[in-house]
Amino acid sequence: FRSIVAGDFNDIQGSYALRTILGDGDMHDAYAENAFGPTITYHGNRFYFRIDHVLYRGDMEAVDIERGDTPSSDHYPLLTTFVMNGENETSE
Repeated sequence: FRSIVAGDFNDIQGSYALRTILGDGDMHDAYAENAFGPTITYHGNRFYFRIDHVLYRGDMEAVDIERGDTPSSDHYPLLTTFVMNGENETSE
């Protein structure tokens, strides 16, 4: 069973809310696993934080994540590439 939970969590990495959603390793943080260094996803009112997250679980893997750029929002999107495991395997 696969799940992706993504969006504006209004909370930073390591917060109680994010730790609760991640649980005991059932969910994975795509940014923490694939990016290098800090990034900003919210840039409104001179506040600069990463409060947007992409979390996932199941038979898949996030293999790339990058921050997009859009002038029409106070948030930058996180563009994530997933590989679904087991779909192209054959069994005998």
